[in-house]
Amino acid sequence: MGEGKLRELSQGDRAKIIEFYMQSRLQIYDRYIDERLLKPSSKVMTIGEALKHHEQLHAAGETFIVTKDEAFDILSRANNRVLVSCSCRLTFQNCQKPINTCINLNDSAQELLERGVGKQITIEEGQEILTIADREGLVHLAISSPGQPDYALCSCCSCCCHDLQALLKYGRSNWVRKASVVAFDDHEKCIKCFNCVERCVFGAREKISEQLLYDPELCYGCGLCVTSCPVEAIILKENNI
Repeated sequence: MGEGKLRELSQGDRAKIIEFYMQSRLQIYDRYIDERLLKPSSKVMTIGEALKHHEQLHAAGETFIVTKDEAFDILSRANNRVLVSCSCRLTFQNCQKPINTCINLNDSAQELLERGVGKQITIEEGQEILTIADREGLVHLAISSPGQPDYALCSCCSCCCHDLQALLKYGRSNWVRKASVVAFDDHEKCIKCFNCVERCVFGAREKISEQLLYDPELCYGCGLCVTSCPVEAIILKENNI
């Protein structure tokens, strides 16, 4: 079925096709992991670790959730960048988040250009796309595929992205490895605007009886809460949990 056609179906038929799609993808990536074509984890990284560990871990076949600044680093290191529409949001259409957010890199970017697909972009254009995505509450995901490190930078929502759905809906916790950092709150600075609750993709933050409840064990260190706080009451620190 073509992208964007799901909304023409009944709710029941749409749910069946989405479930079939997700189960098919789970089987493919479970096989990649079993055959060690990809490692059974993604890793959220600190800004400081990005350049130091990026090549080493991607060469080993890992995928990362990254902060906006880390995404800037990866973008600037690529020798080619091509913007394409997010196939997940075009397919699932579960939200109104931006569509033009997926940036293919290096060899995968060149392959798209040779096929006449996508738009070649500059580093500055890519940074603007990532900035808008961060503002919209999208998680930056640096993707590798078997044999192709630095495959793409995607900006993902939990309701459409197959990787985040695999983690949050299907319990594939081995697909996403927690960061070496975790968010820390300064309760004296906090003004209880609850922006961070809305931004947290991983369910680490809740608003209960006008109080903020935060479970650091559920934090993946993506940094969306940090960029949403108007009083800088949240920072990322080394994870000693």
